Amino acid sequence: KFESYWPQESGGNFFSYINKSKDINRINIYVDSLDFETEKFVDFFSQFIFGFNLKSYTFNKYKTLKKEIINKKIDFKIITSKKEKIENKYKYYDAIKEGVFLTRDLVSEPPNVLNPETYVKEIKKLSRFGLKIKSYNEKDLKKLGLNALLGVGQGSDNETYLVTLEWKGKNNSLK
Repeated sequence: KFESYWPQESGGNFFSYINKSKDINRINIYVDSLDFETEKFVDFFSQFIFGFNLKSYTFNKYKTLKKEIINKKIDFKIITSKKEKIENKYKYYDAIKEGVFLTRDLVSEPPNVLNPETYVKEIKKLSRFGLKIKSYNEKDLKKLGLNALLGVGQGSDNETYLVTLEWKGKNNSLK
């Protein structure tokens, strides 16, 4: 049955299978011949693309050998008359994907590059999405009495920071 599959997992598995081939760099899938109701069709392929894209992530920032192999991209298209509906549904998954990729990038950075001060700068960039971001340096942390946190940071050459993120929901007046 169509609805019994895990579309995100299927998309990830499909990417893995295609990525093993050195010769395939473009995939076009014509899906209108599938006979499923529109809502299930749109849900399935939105999640399928999400899984495909999540699996395609690589962190190659510091790799220098075989750039053409490690940076291989697969041009993946689903050809359908329901393109707009899938694109609208996928916006939700794309936002999650971007957050996952940012997190993976930050986790993959070595600590000599992504120290607390640099990390705070990266987090502050998220304010463009409507997050209220406040950072606290060591002076602020002392005023707040967060001595245990400061104690942990004493063993480092880097300054200790605490960052709070506040989200009050989407502003409905903005479209």
